[in-house]
This record gives sequence, C-alpha cells and structure tokens, in this order.
Amino acid sequence: MSFKEKLKAYREKAGSARGEPNRLAGEWATNATTREQVDAGLKAQGLDADSIMSESFVDTIGNIAAIDKLLASAEHRRNMALREIERRRFVVGHALRQMSDQIIEGEAPLVPATE
Repeated sequence: MSFKEKLKAYREKAGSARGEPNRLAGEWATNATTREQVDAGLKAQGLDADSIMSESFVDTIGNIAAIDKLLASAEHRRNMALREIERRRFVVGHALRQMSDQIIEGEAPLVPATE
C-alpha cells in the first residue's frame, strides 16, 4: 500500500468529515492527549508524524520555490531602484560641484544670460 493510500485510509478511519483531520492536526501540535491518539492511529496505519510532515513538504515545495523566486525578483528590483537613485544623486551632485567651482573661479556667470 502506497503512502498516499495509507494516509487516505487513516483519514477515512479518523473521520470522513473534512473538519476532523484539520481539528486533529491543530490539536496534535498543542494537546498531548490528542498527539498520543493521532500518533497511535498513524502507527496503526504504518505512518508517523515525520512521514506526514515530509509528504506535506514535498507537496508544498513548488509553492515555496515560487515564493522564493518572487522574493528574489522583488529584492533585485529594489536593489536596481536604489542603485539608480544613487547614480542620479551622484550625477546631480557632481554637476552642482562643477558649476559651483566654475562660479567660485569666476569662469561662469552668476546669472545665466537671457536672450
């Protein structure tokens, strides 16, 4: 019997109501009595909590990878925006310094000539 077939059989035995497995899963993490009951039921089916966790991880790894890719893309866009801000700030700062130096040296008019 495959892992998924064992898990399905355990779920059917534990209760066919959709809320029952979710309730048991939530209580398994917080209630020692429920944990013992669930672990005993899993063991009777040839399963354990680690196998359930492993299967859940395998089922959701695609979602985790997609989220990681989105985060990396957002971080790259943020870094590029910050780099562009720094570059523009440098260019404007450099131009202002040159103009200031020209004014101080008397090489540029204080007021631009108008036509």
